[in-house]
Amino acid sequence: MSYREFPAAIKKYFKDVDRIEEIDYFSHDIQSCSFLTSDRTGDFKFIHKSFMEFFVADRIIGKLISVRRMRNNNRIIKELNAVFGITYLSMEICLFVNDMLNLQNKEHLLEIVSHFNDVNNVAKSNIITILSKSGVNLAEFISENNMSDIDISRVDFSEAEFSGKLISGISFANNHFYNVDFDKMVFVGCNFDGASFDSSRVLNSEFYKCTFYASSWKDTGVTGCIFSNEYTQDYYDEDSQELLQSNYSFCNFEESNWQKCIIQKCTFFDCSLADNVMHSISILESTLEHVDFSGTNVVGTNEFSNNILLDVWGLPYAF
Repeated sequence: MSYREFPAAIKKYFKDVDRIEEIDYFSHDIQSCSFLTSDRTGDFKFIHKSFMEFFVADRIIGKLISVRRMRNNNRIIKELNAVFGITYLSMEICLFVNDMLNLQNKEHLLEIVSHFNDVNNVAKSNIITILSKSGVNLAEFISENNMSDIDISRVDFSEAEFSGKLISGISFANNHFYNVDFDKMVFVGCNFDGASFDSSRVLNSEFYKCTFYASSWKDTGVTGCIFSNEYTQDYYDEDSQELLQSNYSFCNFEESNWQKCIIQKCTFFDCSLADNVMHSISILESTLEHVDFSGTNVVGTNEFSNNILLDVWGLPYAF
């Protein structure tokens, strides 16, 4: 914002200020006594991006409070689309929103969710991003709502919880699952290509006919999990047979990056770990069957012990 625009903005915000001396007084304070900085042309911006993110979040909360007071459903939808449906919100803004909701109450968030199916797709993506920071079981929300028309790739799943549900046929390609808890999940025919699982905990979960090409696993704990091309009869559902079909012929981890991970008591069946980079990782007490390690580069201090190997090829010398 240029300094030339300050007088008009001051007059708009402070309705009773109209004398030039008063406007100059406010303009001087804004330029010299606030958390703004300027360049040589006199254009001002926040001294740090986090100030902008905080004020955007504060604006969103104010809008949500006003939405809760509305009684006309059409007005509510219009307002939610205006707040959430214009552009995709960053993870940082959504974290601020969630902190502010915690300080006030979660009913504002429930108000958004109750209109989820009525708002536009950008708003839906932003709502899911905010929900992922709120401590709700996001897997339950996804399984209960239609995700087919939403651009999931624009959702930030960082800090989310996925627990005790089956999710099938969804592309999570290039999504961020930073610091996420996966517990007793089942994924069938899902695409995780390019996804980041950094600093996450993946426990007792099963991935069938999924692909993880060029995925990232830094400081990740993977315990008691199954990665397989065979979908077990335990989860077969006649009503959702078409959903559970997949185009993936094997679990593809090719060109993935593993760093300081602990993989323990897991099963990898019919998987390609070719051309991976594995840096200071541990693979312990796991079963690897029909697994391809061709071209995988293993560096650092690694531990590979008490594993069962059946039809494994290209196993790095370090292992």
